[in-house]
Parts: sequence; C-alpha cells; structure tokens
Amino acid sequence: MSQRTEQARQATTRFWKVFHANDYNGAAQVIKELTAAWEADPQDAVVARLLGACHGWKFMERGRAKLTAGQVIGDGVACLQFLDKAAALDRHNRVVPSIMVCGNVAKARMLGDSKLLAESFALLEENTKRDPIMNGFVQGWVFSAMLDHDDKRYQEGIDAFFATLDHSTGFAVPRRFPGVNPLINTLLALRARHDSAGYNSAIAPHNLEGTYLGLGDALLKQGKITDARRAYQSVKDSPNYQTWKYQNVLDARLARMEELRDRFRTQSGKLDVAEPAMFFQSSFACCACHAN
Repeated sequence: MSQRTEQARQATTRFWKVFHANDYNGAAQVIKELTAAWEADPQDAVVARLLGACHGWKFMERGRAKLTAGQVIGDGVACLQFLDKAAALDRHNRVVPSIMVCGNVAKARMLGDSKLLAESFALLEENTKRDPIMNGFVQGWVFSAMLDHDDKRYQEGIDAFFATLDHSTGFAVPRRFPGVNPLINTLLALRARHDSAGYNSAIAPHNLEGTYLGLGDALLKQGKITDARRAYQSVKDSPNYQTWKYQNVLDARLARMEELRDRFRTQSGKLDVAEPAMFFQSSFACCACHAN
C-alpha cells in the first residue's frame, strides 16, 4: 500500500471516528486531514465525498457553535464543490446526489434564488422516484422544513417519508403504523441485508430514530397531532433507541406538541432558527442519525 493511499485511509478513518462520536468541534481537524489526502491524490472519490460531507456537517449543525449560515458559507460552498468532484469520479454513488440537493436548497435560500430552489425541489422529487429508499427521507426532511404547512407540495414530503418505509419493508406501511411497528422493524431488518439504506447500519446507527422523528415533525407542523405523536412514539421502537443521544429531543417534542406545531410553522423556509427547530433546521440535522 502506497503512503498516499495510507494517508487517505487514515483520514477516512478519522472522519468516521469524529462523526460517529458527535464531535462537531473535531470537524475542522478532519477537514485538514482529508484536504491533505485529497491534495496528494485528487482522484480519490471517497476522500472527495467525505470532504463534501464534513463541510456539509459544519454548515448544517452550525447552531452548535452559535453561527449563522452566512458565517459558514465557505463550508457550504466547499461542500458542493467536493461533492461535485466526487460525483464525477463515482457516478454510481447513491449518497452524493442527496447531500448535493440539500446543499443547493440552502444555497438557493441564502441567495434568494427562486429558480435554483424550484429546480432543487424538483430534483428532490426525481431522486425519490428513482431511489426512494435513499431519497424519500431526504425529500421529506427538506420539504417539511422549507415549505409552509399549507403549501400544496407539503403532503408530498410526508408521502416521501412513507415511500422510504414502503420500499424498505416491501409493502405499503399503514399510515397509522405504530401498532404494527415490531413487524415493520422486523421486515426492515430482514431487507436491510440487501439494502441497508432504510435501516440502522454502521454508517447511520440511528437511521430509524431519525426517520420517525422527521416524519413526526412533518405531521406535527401539518397539524396532525395524533399522527405525529404516533410517529414520535415509534422512535422508541427502534432497536438502537437506548443508545440514541437525542432522547431528550423526543421527550421535549412529546411534552409540547401544540406549542411546537405553531413554532415550526413560523420557522418555515428559514435557515437560521433557534432551537427547538425542525429536524432539517436543527443543530442535530446530521448526527441524529449518524452519531453512535
């Protein structure tokens, strides 16, 4: 193994160690190491992808450092630049398109670019149709935060969450589903042997918690409080729930649902909002699924 390859391997290991440890403050050092690996070998698609992801993490969870989107715009730009390089080097990767479109939604909001925003929303829909297991969650995650609850497209975000669940389980999941959640989670676990994107995995150990939390947020903002409560309660059915770092977030939602419904509505389409915020706008937008 060449020294350059070893450098990339070590930088990759460092990324996952810091990301899974929920160590936002360590992201800057990870970016430094990944950048050095990239400069040594700019043909490494994995390094390019992780550089994009790490810059994206710094941008998305900027609330931890009490920073605004404008103050970390450099990370947003770098995220898109490196993901574009990663896509050119590996056109079959499923993750890159989903991160890129989120970055472009944020870019469009910051620039007030209605054309880019419309194109990004359309791409979210296309991605879900093409690969619902990977992208249905992403569409729901973004639509529910960026669209007003009475926008005619808002329901499409909720439908996209269910598209992920439907295709991950192999059947149409009942829209009021917690009563059969043990069955749903069993089917998800079985089918994850062939496609882990819809279930908890080494990459996203709390993917189910994030999916149900995001669905609950979307339903709550829509005003479907009973259905939102069912979705939130489903978070607790995840087999990894006991090690999830955001149980307090769930408890706070369950305790203040009517208040949060109104709050989420006033935050629609905004990038910089105070906690508590919807999943996509929050300071745990990445790590609620990925932190170990």
